[in-house]
Amino acid sequence: MIFKKLTLKNFMSYANAEIDFSGIHVACLTGANGAGKSSLLEAITWTLWEEGRARTDELVKLGKDEMSCEVEFFMEDELYRVYRSRNKALKNSQGKSNLEFQIFSSIENNWKSLSLSSTRQTQDFIIKTLK
Repeated sequence: MIFKKLTLKNFMSYANAEIDFSGIHVACLTGANGAGKSSLLEAITWTLWEEGRARTDELVKLGKDEMSCEVEFFMEDELYRVYRSRNKALKNSQGKSNLEFQIFSSIENNWKSLSLSSTRQTQDFIIKTLK
């Protein structure tokens, strides 16, 4: 897997961020404690596997009710995109999650959905694709 782009909205300390990994072969994350280095890695794992160091609602930026992350990556010469979002659970309501899995069609020059009928099925398909 080769990462192409990471886009964050209201994820942990990040209000809006986009990182383009194109052309980067080796990367080193540096910065002061609390600068958000680990949050970038956490965003990737949360987006791909919905795994994090805290409950999902606790990953939403303080003061916000929703977040989203998108990861674009190459795998076996194909370009994929995973988009995951979360609306926080509020009083008397459950939170709502969304997961989309797509592949880029160079013939049609657009994204094609690989998402299945449920989030669980889509997640299983992402895991199968990632091997």
